[in-house]
Amino acid sequence: METNLLWMAGGLVIGVILGIVLHRLFHSESAKNRRLEQQIDQLQRQNVRYQAQVSEHFSKTGDLLSRLNSSYRDIFAHLVHGAERLGNDEEFRNRLPFGPVSGMKSNDKPAEEPATSSMAAPLDYAPSAAGTLSESYGFPMPPKDLEVEVVESVEDKGKPPAEKAGN
Repeated sequence: METNLLWMAGGLVIGVILGIVLHRLFHSESAKNRRLEQQIDQLQRQNVRYQAQVSEHFSKTGDLLSRLNSSYRDIFAHLVHGAERLGNDEEFRNRLPFGPVSGMKSNDKPAEEPATSSMAAPLDYAPSAAGTLSESYGFPMPPKDLEVEVVESVEDKGKPPAEKAGN
């Protein structure tokens, strides 16, 4: 009987020790800290990958825009060359938006300017003197014959006019 009690007490002590060790491994602050550090490392790796993707995206966008600009210049040069070769009409040559093209006969006259005299630039201010920034904008004007009565404050009563103006 005594041996059974000893075995039971020994098993209890071993179980308690094993429980404490397992608890410390899985539920202690250091285990929680390790898990958090692993999550932080994972998030940092994801952030570095994302930054690399963004950088690659903008780099490729810059390259594509550069190619687009180069293609635009090539198309423009092609059109100019075609206008030089194929355009026989002098009036047509002078109407080109970029003026007479080098190598074309222009009879020493500058290209005609497009008729923009009838078009005026939009105004960014009110056309009259009483624009939206005027002090009287939006307020009805009092009649000219209306007399305004000046009311003295209680503090100003009895003071000479020079002192009233100083307040």
